[in-house]
Amino acid sequence: MICEICGAEAWYVCGRNGRPVCPRHSRIEVVSKLSFGSSDGYEVREATGSDMIEIKKLAEYFREGTVFNHLGKEYDITTLPSYVVMANNHFAGALSYSLEGDALVIVLFNVLPGYQGLGAGKSLMETAKEKAIEEGKSTILSAVSNDDLPLIYFYQRNGFQIIGVNTDAVANRHEVQVGFGGIPRRDEICLRWVKPQE
Repeated sequence: MICEICGAEAWYVCGRNGRPVCPRHSRIEVVSKLSFGSSDGYEVREATGSDMIEIKKLAEYFREGTVFNHLGKEYDITTLPSYVVMANNHFAGALSYSLEGDALVIVLFNVLPGYQGLGAGKSLMETAKEKAIEEGKSTILSAVSNDDLPLIYFYQRNGFQIIGVNTDAVANRHEVQVGFGGIPRRDEICLRWVKPQE
C-alpha cells in the first residue's frame, strides 16, 4: 500500500478515513474500543514452508530485509520458527521467534495494516505466550525502535514491561530516519514479559 499523503510505503490505515498512511504521516489518536472492527475469524498456526514467501514479504515491507540485528544479535528470519495469523484464509501477519536460555525471543512481529487493531496481533501474542510456557521458558523478550509508539503501547497492554533502552542502537546500524509521527528513529526499546506465578 502507498501513503495517500506522500506516496511512500504505508504501514498503517487511518482509523478515521480508512486510507493508508506511512509512519511519518501517522499520529497517535485516543479512540474507544467501540470504534474498532470485529476480530472474528482469526486463525493462528505454525508457519509452513509455503508461508515463508509471505513472511519474507512482511519482513521486507516493515524491516527492509530478512536479516537484521535485534537485541544485539543478528537473525535471519528465514531460519526461525514462526506463527502466522490468517483472517478468513488471508495472510494477516506473522511472529518469528528464537528459543534462547530461559526466554522466547520475538524477532519479527508484524501485522499488515488492514488487520491492525482488530485482534490479529493479540492472537499471535497469546500463541507466543503459550509456546513459551510449553517450552518451559519463563520470559519473552523483544525490542522495538523508539518511534514505534503503537507497538510499544501494544506490548505494554499485553503484559510486557520496558526493561532497558539501547541508546543509538538503531542509529548505529542505519542512518537516523524519520519514523512514526516524525520521531527520529535512534534507540532500541527492550521489553520483557514474565510468566505469571501459579
